[in-house]
Amino acid sequence: MKRNILARRAASAALAACMMFSLSAPALAASTDALLQQSTAAKSAVSVLDEENGMMEEEPAYQMNLKDGSIRVYIGADGKQYVRQGENAPQQRGNLSITTNGSPTENTITIEGGTTGAKVTLSNVKINASGAAVSVSGNVELIIAGTNTNTLRSGPKHAGVEKADDNGTLTISGFGTLNAYGGESGAGIGGAWHKNASNIVIEGGTIEANGGNWGAGIGGGHGAAGQNITINGGDVKAYGGSEAAGIGGLKGNGKDITINGGTIHAESGGGEKVAAIGGGRVNGVGKNIQITGGNVTVKSGTGVWIGGKDGEIGKDSLTGTVTYLNGSGNVVDEIVQDFDIIINGQSVNSKNYNNILGGTLYYDIEEKTLKLKDGKSFEGALTITAPADVSIDLEADASHVVKGNLTVNSAKDVKVTKLGGNAAAAIEGKAEITCSGDVILKSFGGSHGDGRNLIGNGLTVHRANTVTTEGGIGGETIINCTGDIKLGNEWGTTVSKLMVNSADNVTMTSGSWYSLIDQGAVIKCSGTVIISGMSPIKGDVTIDAGKDVSLEYEYNDKVINIKAAGKVELNSDSYRNLGKVIFTQAKKKPYVYFTDQSSEYKDSRITPIPETIESNYLRIEPRETYSITVKNGTAQVGDDTTGLTSAFEGETVTVSGNNKNPSVTKFGGWKVISPESFELTEAQKNSEKNMTFTMPASPVELKASYSFPAPVVDMQVTVKGGTIRVGGGQKPDGHGVRTAGPDRHDRSQ
Repeated sequence: MKRNILARRAASAALAACMMFSLSAPALAASTDALLQQSTAAKSAVSVLDEENGMMEEEPAYQMNLKDGSIRVYIGADGKQYVRQGENAPQQRGNLSITTNGSPTENTITIEGGTTGAKVTLSNVKINASGAAVSVSGNVELIIAGTNTNTLRSGPKHAGVEKADDNGTLTISGFGTLNAYGGESGAGIGGAWHKNASNIVIEGGTIEANGGNWGAGIGGGHGAAGQNITINGGDVKAYGGSEAAGIGGLKGNGKDITINGGTIHAESGGGEKVAAIGGGRVNGVGKNIQITGGNVTVKSGTGVWIGGKDGEIGKDSLTGTVTYLNGSGNVVDEIVQDFDIIINGQSVNSKNYNNILGGTLYYDIEEKTLKLKDGKSFEGALTITAPADVSIDLEADASHVVKGNLTVNSAKDVKVTKLGGNAAAAIEGKAEITCSGDVILKSFGGSHGDGRNLIGNGLTVHRANTVTTEGGIGGETIINCTGDIKLGNEWGTTVSKLMVNSADNVTMTSGSWYSLIDQGAVIKCSGTVIISGMSPIKGDVTIDAGKDVSLEYEYNDKVINIKAAGKVELNSDSYRNLGKVIFTQAKKKPYVYFTDQSSEYKDSRITPIPETIESNYLRIEPRETYSITVKNGTAQVGDDTTGLTSAFEGETVTVSGNNKNPSVTKFGGWKVISPESFELTEAQKNSEKNMTFTMPASPVELKASYSFPAPVVDMQVTVKGGTIRVGGGQKPDGHGVRTAGPDRHDRSQ
């Protein structure tokens, strides 16, 4: 479900403040990173705010007019947000907006956030109060609505937006304008008279904070410190009152101040060593101040711009853009953040990042992405060198995106998109890209009749992760990547000539009657190759794949040479035959093949694949073979004449017994030695010659049994007092009789 981002920030800031207060003094002194980490951890508290205030779904804002009486917002004992105006009964309102419709009032707003966090939107509010115009305590998110201007003026000893000196965090966000004026001794945003201010986070908006006499613009009141202040974005101006820092304190320290982004202008209120950012009058120390991004201008006539009584801090911690102005507003020094991006020889920095090469390009600092401005195309050759964490996203709704060559020497992801227009190429010249991330190049211009063109004169990709294209690529395409390649063109030739030196899987498609490949291809990858389309493949194609290969095309007019470890399937979607196909099994496994989708397979060891395939279909499958062992006999696999001793499951095997002593022995039948589960019929057992069986999925060992015939022996028989008949006659007493003994099987074989 949709979450309320602002509520999340309020809860995050609140918990961050509570956690920060528990740090030891040494840890607090180096708390810039800690505050960011704690703010991240604090985001888990937003679920409490969402659930307790019934904001799991975004609820409509409830608007109250401050002119009807002062407003108090607080978190009740049940953890829900309540609002009370004047003496009226409290109402439970999770999404609250307050306005005066731009007219002034002396009524005030008090927000008590507690640990859960309160959230209030200011919309066109104007307050002129004798006390604090807006006072906050605990964890509070103050949202500056839309394009409205909110002006808050407080009386003496009070801040314009007055934050209690407690563990809570005040977060200011939104897109509107907030002008906050502290009374004498009060900060613009922060502490009242003699009150420190800590844990202030500004996320966005146009904000002007004016400290009263002896009050910081953002930070502490008279004689107080301002610390743990973070600015992440927005257009922020902070003017210190007399002897107070623009951001920091007065007679107090300005510590743990971090600027990560935005456009910031901070002015010292003057006085001895009073900084624009840091410590205030006399005793104020400026410590642990970091500028990591944004454009920061600091103005001071005191000799200290960022620091305090101990002088200017070192600039090693300042990596953003900082412009130093003297009291007269003249530039005396400058720190420019270089983003290590070079475009056509020009460095991109925090001064020109929004207006590169005449405003055609800009660098999105938050996204770390280089982009075309307002969908404009780039005229001429474009060469970009960027760090490994910076991406390029060039998108244009024009006849082209880059009218010339595109060269990327280094970057993270590279994306080029032509949203529409005619059939002209998105990149009219050659594209050469070296990057560590993904390459996505797409053209959606042209038509079914005109074709869809992506690159005019070749594509080279080095060291990318994945490569994805849509549209035709003229010239030669050379790709080296670690991940998948997907090349497609709905309305034209996908590639003119292709060489893939390394990849995981390669997929190529075409939806037109032009060519999938126009001048041949060489593809080497560790995974699968799939080429599919209703168009022809022209030129020789060589594929070396670590897994399967599937080619579906209209026809090929040259040679297809495939080396693959897995299954191979070629399907010509026309009346034409496949033509010349050369196949090598990458792992030297035995394989079978089919020349028709419904036909029986052929054993390639017996019937090799013909050089020319006289059909429009070919499927090749590696299969396991199983050994055949025959004792006292021989075996033949199918029609083999080479003496194969193994067969695929399902192949026909013919065995014949070999009687080595036919004059004295006779065949006694076939015996199965292994496997035990393999059985022969009686007819098979008794067939000495040309007995056939179907090969099971296991090795088979058979034995032809042979035996000697029963021996004939003359034996002496003596008959007393009688006669003996032998055969049809009689023998006298004492003559021998021939008898037969039992057969002696396997005596000789």
